[in-house]
Amino acid sequence: MKVLGFNRKEISMSLVIEIMTLTIIGTIIGLGLGYPFVIFFLNMNKTSILEFIFYISPLSFVYSLLIAFFTSLLLNIFLAYRSKKISMVESLKSVE
Repeated sequence: MKVLGFNRKEISMSLVIEIMTLTIIGTIIGLGLGYPFVIFFLNMNKTSILEFIFYISPLSFVYSLLIAFFTSLLLNIFLAYRSKKISMVESLKSVE
């Protein structure tokens, strides 16, 4: 992106927006599919002397969404900081 003429702010914002959008979409899909998979696997392991409770607090979904969001945000900030140090000349060199 530097080679194409983007400045640091445009590169950072592009990376943050793209990765945070993917994080939110992935988290929503993961939370939506996670509960049915938990029920499926706990039913597979059910025995006559052991039974599982299929309750997950709604607050657990909020916590997992927030943890995924803020972890991704911190990694994006780190990535934006590291992208400032990339040399355009070195990135254009071919692998020998």
